[in-house]
Amino acid sequence: MKKIDPMSRFVIQPDGCWWWIGPTDKNGYGRHGAKLAHQLVYESLIGPVPHGLELDHLCRLRRRVNPWHLEPVTHAINVRRGCAGAVNRARQIARTHCVRGHPFDEQNTAIDHRGHRSCRTCANIHHRLYYAADLDRSRLVARDKTRALRARIKEEEHGELHGTPG
Repeated sequence: MKKIDPMSRFVIQPDGCWWWIGPTDKNGYGRHGAKLAHQLVYESLIGPVPHGLELDHLCRLRRRVNPWHLEPVTHAINVRRGCAGAVNRARQIARTHCVRGHPFDEQNTAIDHRGHRSCRTCANIHHRLYYAADLDRSRLVARDKTRALRARIKEEEHGELHGTPG
């Protein structure tokens, strides 16, 4: 089986970025077998990534593998620099309805202390169902206590009729 040289799996763009043309994973990172492509190219041309650090794409594009556009940083810094939080926030703001189809409008939207939106209609349904289930549990407990009390009274009466102490 012929081995493919990972250094032949990218194209150099006019802007100086190196675009990975090999396989990518579900998150959009270039892959060469089990290795991340950008890490493989970095280690081939610059050297190993320092222990405890990971490579940050300064251009924010995951298929780019130019090692001079990568910076070894801590995971916390990489996440802080990333755009996932902003993308998710924009996606949440763009939603006009909750997952059950109720509108996110002024009357139906609750905003918690973190700024997260929730649907008041769904919350009311949830609370009604929880209260109903709690009420049913309370009724079952009361019914069981009543039955136990009646059984004890019946035993005491039965004992008195037959002369046995209760």
